[in-house]
Amino acid sequence: MSPYRKQVEKLYNRIIKVVGKGESYIRRYYDIIDEVIEYGKSDILQDALLKFKIDTTTFNTIDDLKKNTFKKIAFYINSTISKQLESLFLSKNVYRVGNHFYDTSTSKYLGDIEQSEDDNSETILNVYVYIPKFLTGAIPQFPLSTQNSIYYATQSLIYYGNNIYECSNDYTWSNSNQITPTYSAYWDQIIVGTPSLQQITSSTSSLVEKYSTSIDILKTYTFIYTYTNDFIAGDYVEDYME
Repeated sequence: MSPYRKQVEKLYNRIIKVVGKGESYIRRYYDIIDEVIEYGKSDILQDALLKFKIDTTTFNTIDDLKKNTFKKIAFYINSTISKQLESLFLSKNVYRVGNHFYDTSTSKYLGDIEQSEDDNSETILNVYVYIPKFLTGAIPQFPLSTQNSIYYATQSLIYYGNNIYECSNDYTWSNSNQITPTYSAYWDQIIVGTPSLQQITSSTSSLVEKYSTSIDILKTYTFIYTYTNDFIAGDYVEDYME
């Protein structure tokens, strides 16, 4: 890459970093434009803004350019990131509903990823691995007595007593086959942990890279089984007993 193209790319990335932080940084964006013009780099500014589909020759003044390009750049950035995240979720075989992430193949809940900012306005992803209240309220009770047979698929969740169990081997419960979760090879008791938090804070990683790391955590660390914690990494699960 030529020195000129490196300068264009550097300015392009500076603009992305500032505008991507939101409208509260509009004054900083204006300062960048003024700085580039002051140093006689209008050609670099023109080529950098072209990468956002903005033609600087269509504006009559610098003030006109500044006031009318911030929102266009913000829209371009958000649209680009949205498309990149859609591709990432597809490649990771997950889908998102709000902050909740699910496995696309099984629709199994994986955990939450919440986006926030630190004191320097750098994007942080807070990764939570646990069973939230919105799910526990929908978990059915295991039947103590019933006239009907009930099929339990692998990974089904049920309440039995005051505990939650996950089906490890699919089977059909009936009056003639009354296998209960307690001391059964068909069920694993799980503990609903307090939110096990991992923060992704790398200032050198893009938002898409941060989501990629976060999803890998969700797909690797899931419910905590009472019979083993071998696969739980201490860095990710700090306080898992309620």
